[in-house]
Amino acid sequence: MAKVYCGACRLALGHSRSLQSGPLLQSDYQRQKHKKHTVVDPAEPLQSVFSDPSTSTIRIEVEKALSSGPMEVDDRGRVNFLTLSVADGHRYESGVRVEVQDVTKVVLSSRTELRHEFPEASARLGQRCCVCGSEIFCAST
Repeated sequence: MAKVYCGACRLALGHSRSLQSGPLLQSDYQRQKHKKHTVVDPAEPLQSVFSDPSTSTIRIEVEKALSSGPMEVDDRGRVNFLTLSVADGHRYESGVRVEVQDVTKVVLSSRTELRHEFPEASARLGQRCCVCGSEIFCAST
């Protein structure tokens, strides 16, 4: 099961990431992921899509998540960062909108050329910090 840390505990434990300068999309992989998460594709069985596809809006969310947002360590030990999102989106199943997404999730954060982001629903995440027990978004925002 994934562990979720509030922003304060994550920073106290020394987990910090920064966003490289320059364009948000620096590799072909990132450009492909950006397209997947900004253009609805009915052929995709499951897809989360940002409401605003602009990289300038998404970059703000990525910077917030990396600098001080809650952190998730998933079942495979991968470190992901989160932030409540003004760049919200929707979850689609085979092109049909099924759920509002209110969090931006930044994955593969330790690999600059693979790091990418997508909208996620806070309801699917752990709601309390595994260290201090605070609600993860109240404690870090």
